[in-house]
Amino acid sequence: MTFKTGIKWSGGIAGRLVFNILLMSSVFTLVATAIQLYLDYNSDVGQLNAQMEQIDNSFVQSITDDVWNIDFAQVAVHLNGILQLPDVVYVRVEPVDFDTIAVGKPAVGAKLVRRVPLFLDKDGVRNHLGTLTVEAGMDGVYQRLRRRVSIVLVTQAIKTFLVSAFMLFIFNQILIRHLDKIAAKARDFSLDDPSEALTLERRSRQERPDELDDVVSAFNQMQSALHHSYQKLLENHEELNHHKENLEKLVEARTAQLHATQQGMIENAHQAGMAEIAIGVLHHIGNTLNSLNISGHVINETLRKSAIEKVRRATQLVEAQGDERQTFFEKDPRGRQLTTYYFEVGKQLTREHAHLSKEAQKLEKFIKDIKDTIFSQQEYAHVGSIAQAIDPANLFKEVLRLEQLSLAQAKIKVALDFQTTPRSFLPVNKIRFVMQQLLKNARDAVKHAEINQPGLIRVSLHYDAAATMILFEINDNGVGIGECDLVNIFRSGYSTKEGGLGFGLHACANIMAELGGALTAHSNGPGSGATFKVAFPVKSRVQVQETRKDA
Repeated sequence: MTFKTGIKWSGGIAGRLVFNILLMSSVFTLVATAIQLYLDYNSDVGQLNAQMEQIDNSFVQSITDDVWNIDFAQVAVHLNGILQLPDVVYVRVEPVDFDTIAVGKPAVGAKLVRRVPLFLDKDGVRNHLGTLTVEAGMDGVYQRLRRRVSIVLVTQAIKTFLVSAFMLFIFNQILIRHLDKIAAKARDFSLDDPSEALTLERRSRQERPDELDDVVSAFNQMQSALHHSYQKLLENHEELNHHKENLEKLVEARTAQLHATQQGMIENAHQAGMAEIAIGVLHHIGNTLNSLNISGHVINETLRKSAIEKVRRATQLVEAQGDERQTFFEKDPRGRQLTTYYFEVGKQLTREHAHLSKEAQKLEKFIKDIKDTIFSQQEYAHVGSIAQAIDPANLFKEVLRLEQLSLAQAKIKVALDFQTTPRSFLPVNKIRFVMQQLLKNARDAVKHAEINQPGLIRVSLHYDAAATMILFEINDNGVGIGECDLVNIFRSGYSTKEGGLGFGLHACANIMAELGGALTAHSNGPGSGATFKVAFPVKSRVQVQETRKDA
């Protein structure tokens, strides 16, 4: 096993340690230097003020006496003496009634100025002789401060560097090199080939172990535990493989059984749906036959009580007169009344004819209902179940061409919004039946709607990749569906259309359930149109073949 020792300056602990030491030392140095500068500055300014006080005490009285004696040469000597004091750059005396006496140059920039009035008490009179002005420049103060700053920063930098280097050396000796060894040991660790226990090249601290000793102990315990767990895992894995083989055989058997059960349930559901529709058909035909029987009874009663018998008797009376018919009509009271009688009977026969025509129309309607009911049942029963690859978009366009004439006669426009969808192996006749029934349903809803806008049917088609379902949606601006009707819309024999059989949508729902899809309806109420959504799965040829094998 090999391992590498060394200090990582970029991103390593040592680099961060040195950076933090330098940062904190720099901050403390700057703060301490700033405080020291502030104190030194106040000290120097205090010394200047003390120096000004010393000038007041030592020179003001002498200068006052010399000005009183008009000894300006001696005044100049005193001024030069003041000028020799530290930081004093300019001194002048402004005698009353005499010229100003000045030595040095006025300070440029920051300065400390002291003005002292010169008074002399003589014979009880206080005489104002002039003003003494002393200017001390701050350049000397600033220069001394800069020198102190340079010394402090240099010494602090050297101290920080030495402390950092020492701490880095100690840190490397105590921690970093051992961490590198631990990291190398961890990198070389293998469950298949456990190595010897981890040890560090350092003095033993058995009496009082430190943190590194704790890490080494924990690492060795972890290595031993992992190796033991790995061996146990290998044993469990071998046992699991054995159980897996047995389970796979059991799953295959159960899967085959479930497929067979599923196909049986689908077939039973289909047969149940067919039976439910057949019961509905028989019930509807039975109701229609009852109405048909009533209409037949009404016709028989009308014919039995018909006025045609009165016409027959009147005609027999006229025929019985033979060649005397003219005399019969002119002289016989019965003949004279017979014309009026014929008029009355004619009116009655006209009423009977209208009533019989109405009942005959009812009979024709009832017979047509029976024929339509039988045709709807036959149409659903003959929908094939052979699966083949279908393109839903082309299939609906084929349905649309078949219904184009009826849509054009009703002045209904159809808007298509088709996206690319994958092909699916499904019973094409069943999908076509569903599309055709929904299109017819939308057409009838628009035809019977009382709207002030053109009839419009929107049809959309897209693919839901997440659910692997093709979504077919048809929306109309027709009569809409009430809340109560929505609950029963797919029930067998239930229809919202006058004369509707209630088999179309029920058959569509059965087909979608049989194919593993879904059919739903939505409407905001009467007059708001309706939307029917169909979702059918995308199946491959292999899936269809496997389903047939299982069946």
